[in-house]
Amino acid sequence: PAAQSSGASAPEATPAADGAMDAAAIRNVWPQLMTALRKFTGGRSLEAMLTQATVASVEGHAVTLTHKSEPLSRRLSDQDNARKIAGALSDVLGGDWQVRCVHGNAPAAPAARVQQAAPAP
Repeated sequence: PAAQSSGASAPEATPAADGAMDAAAIRNVWPQLMTALRKFTGGRSLEAMLTQATVASVEGHAVTLTHKSEPLSRRLSDQDNARKIAGALSDVLGGDWQVRCVHGNAPAAPAARVQQAAPAP
C-alpha cells in the first residue's frame, strides 16, 4: 500500500501500519540517530563505525544491525556501545531500545536458498 502524506514532512520515523517501528522507519531517522550519538563519550567513533552498518530488522524495540566487518560488528555489539546506540534511538524515537550487531550483509537468505536448491548436474 502507498504511504499517505500529510503534506508536511516530519523528521521523525513513521511507524509501520501495525504501529510498530520497522527497519525502514529506523533508516529514515539514521541522520538524526548519528547526531544523537555525538552527545555520548565516544559517540563520534561509534558514528564512524556505523557508516557501513545496515538496519537488518526491528522486532518491537529490538534493533539488529549488520556490518560487513566482523571486528566492527563485535565492537558495535559491545555492551557499552550497544547501550549508547540504544540511548540515541531513545533520544530520537522515545522508548527503551535494545541493539545488537551481527556480522554479514542485510538478510538475503531466501535468494541464497533458491540458488542452493538447484545444484548443477
